[in-house]
Amino acid sequence: MSQKNLKTRSFESEYWPTYYSKPKEMDAIGNKRIHCRYLSLLFKLDQVEINSILDLGTGLGFFFDALIAEFKPHCALAIEPSKMAFKKAKKNIKVPSANMKFKILNTDIKSWCENSHYLNQVFDLAVCTSVFQYLDLKELKIVIPIIAKRVKFLYLTVPTNLEYLRMKEDNGFTDTYAYSRTQKFYLNLLRPHFTFISNRLLESKIHYDEMNCEFREYLYRF
Repeated sequence: MSQKNLKTRSFESEYWPTYYSKPKEMDAIGNKRIHCRYLSLLFKLDQVEINSILDLGTGLGFFFDALIAEFKPHCALAIEPSKMAFKKAKKNIKVPSANMKFKILNTDIKSWCENSHYLNQVFDLAVCTSVFQYLDLKELKIVIPIIAKRVKFLYLTVPTNLEYLRMKEDNGFTDTYAYSRTQKFYLNLLRPHFTFISNRLLESKIHYDEMNCEFREYLYRF
């Protein structure tokens, strides 16, 4: 068995029981409704409509379930590479409307990006919470430009080396599966494709620029 297959097998069998043993204490799970309310109010403040939502790594599905309940989009798609998490997510995600076009796929971000079926589909909002730290540099260079083409807004959380240092000092937490990287590392990858417009919220440079964007508080664009 190759080293990559060994890592994948270990991630599948050991990661979830180890790091998700107490999901209610985790960010975007225990406080999922606060995240959703923050996003909802942020878009309402600038009168931005969100009719389609994509979850790039839905995990156990708790955040995505709260997200589609809050926004009630016409179209919702979630992807999750872990078979274990995928099965649980299908049970945890409740579709609030029979009219909603909903699908959850058992696939990884790179495979989804390379799937030509979604080549021309653009989602109003994508969420990607604590996923990028598990992708290697080659994978990130592939997926970030494609995500920018397929989404208008990206709600992104990814811990940097400083967050990991603080988690280790405060709670003795170490994620052996994750890459510990600097803020500069992620900014260098993201800035050619996205503009930062608020806390955790990015805007694709493919679909908007400073003259036609819906968020007009230019002080917060960088």
